[in-house]
Amino acid sequence: MIANEKEYLIVKEKLQTLLLDLERMEKKKVAADDLLHFIRMDAVRAEIEELKIEIKQYYLSNAKQHAAMEDFDATLEDYKKILEMDEGSSPIILNLIGRLFLAKRDYPKAVEYFSINLPEGYTGLGDAYAGMKDYKAAIFNYTSAIATDPGNYSAYNNRADTYKAMGKYEDALNDIFEAIELNPDKAIAYLTLAEIYAHSEKLNEFYLTFEHALKLDKEVVDGIIRSESYYQQFFKEERFTALLEKYNVDAVNNS
Repeated sequence: MIANEKEYLIVKEKLQTLLLDLERMEKKKVAADDLLHFIRMDAVRAEIEELKIEIKQYYLSNAKQHAAMEDFDATLEDYKKILEMDEGSSPIILNLIGRLFLAKRDYPKAVEYFSINLPEGYTGLGDAYAGMKDYKAAIFNYTSAIATDPGNYSAYNNRADTYKAMGKYEDALNDIFEAIELNPDKAIAYLTLAEIYAHSEKLNEFYLTFEHALKLDKEVVDGIIRSESYYQQFFKEERFTALLEKYNVDAVNNS
């Protein structure tokens, strides 16, 4: 495990040396039955792969640190270094880069990365199109994600959220119940359900479901109600603020 920049440079230099060694070995003319030569080549290839894994783990560790500091450019650069080592074909990293652009609300750029990472990128594409309010495209991509992976909780949850934005509350309910069945411990699914009830003017169901979301993960709920303007109307309601106070949610003090 590479611990610092100094160790990284040592490992990187060793990798470059091995790559040159392998190149020379591949160019060397040897007899087809020279087993020792081919065994040595395999050993060098194995060592190269081990060093690449170490370097990619180092880049990923740096990316996590930079993300925690909200340094978008540095995080993106770390991910791109990993992608370069994988010759541009790493589904996990492509997804992380797409998510990074989603967080920055650079939806066209997110679409660019998710589009070259299918089928893994379908859910991300749905999120990007939903962010651009292209709900038809969002629904298409969430549906594609579900067709590829019927157990995709996020695709059901986010498609429900999109149906809700379109005013299709019955479709939204069907999807969110499916999401809850797939993952009953996710507070965000119950929060989506609560919002569907609120839009459908079923306020008692809204409050009961909202409280269940608080029981599951009040930090997630706190973050969402702070960031989404939709909830501002509820801070005027005594029943809403009473629930926030009951579960010691910080947002009530900033309303």
